[in-house]
Amino acid sequence: MDLTYQQVLADIYDENSKSLLVQQMDDYEYADVEQYNVELHEENDLPDKEEFNKFHGDRNKPEHVIKPTADPDPEFRKKVRVKKQVVNIDSKFRGNIVPSANQSITLCNGTVISNEASLITGTSSSHFVYYPDRAYKNVTSIEITSLEFPNTFYSFSASRGNTQFTTNTGLLGLLTWTLPDGNYTIQQIVTNLNTQFASTTLSISYNSNTNKVSFSSTDVNFSFGFNLSNTGPNGNGIGYNLGFLQSSYTPSSANYSWDGTNATYTAETIPDTVQDPYVYIVINDYTLIKHPSYGQTSIQAFGKIILQTAKNTTVFDNNVTNTTSKIYHFQQPTNITKFEIKFIDTYGSTLDLNGGHVSITLELDEVMDSSVYENMLQL
Repeated sequence: MDLTYQQVLADIYDENSKSLLVQQMDDYEYADVEQYNVELHEENDLPDKEEFNKFHGDRNKPEHVIKPTADPDPEFRKKVRVKKQVVNIDSKFRGNIVPSANQSITLCNGTVISNEASLITGTSSSHFVYYPDRAYKNVTSIEITSLEFPNTFYSFSASRGNTQFTTNTGLLGLLTWTLPDGNYTIQQIVTNLNTQFASTTLSISYNSNTNKVSFSSTDVNFSFGFNLSNTGPNGNGIGYNLGFLQSSYTPSSANYSWDGTNATYTAETIPDTVQDPYVYIVINDYTLIKHPSYGQTSIQAFGKIILQTAKNTTVFDNNVTNTTSKIYHFQQPTNITKFEIKFIDTYGSTLDLNGGHVSITLELDEVMDSSVYENMLQL
């Protein structure tokens, strides 16, 4: 078989290369080479041979990887292994999260609770229950970071017991008067009641200089009284709102006067038609605030909501606008399977927001590391 041109070249190249290598080695072996003189090459020596011989990693990676400095905080592990969970709860969706009457529900941890709705009221935007899609385990703290609260509940309502009072005159006898449920200024109350008094000998007036209310009648023996209620500081319902401290007033009262034409009673104090400069939010049984109330009792709540806006507007309560703390620390890591939310007034009564919707943002610190959890249990 004839060789190809490429094969001939390959054989010749192989033979020539071997001969050349042997010749070069012979020449090097008998070559006159000077001995190595250290002094002549000192300037080429490496200053740090050990550093030069160190392995500096893959040449494709940066020669010097910047490492973060160690956190001096001894609880560094706790900080990185406690995760902040954010939960936003909106009462407009309570129809989907509140169980109906006689309904059994399954919690996210698998526990079945029968007839939960009969145990916890959840029919209004001011009192409802939220069940998250999973249990939050080993929670160390819970905080309200923002809250949008509708200031839509009525200052005057039959349920609060501050809408009715009675008058007694010789001509008309004993009559009961009712202020319709709603929110009023003192001028609006005076206008409303005078409209009701139009065909009587009665009248009510407000003096803007003294900021006090007066009841008058042409009957010299005119008297009046207020229904007793537990929702007012004086227990006399609307009497407190109008500035009257007693439950009943007769001609023998100290603030009675007769000018020959009218019998007049002037309130002892200025009126209070706002009544609620703040309300409380209750979450489960997590209590941060203890509010002394009447009858040697107290109200416990999670947080205080300052109503710094007018009626029928929304209060935006967050870390910037709010000066009251709303963070609850558990004594040890706790599992949370539900949030029972309730809004109450300063007398402990659940508010009626008249269809207004509340939005709450909660931040929970959830322990994700078993070692951190075990250390917390030992504290």
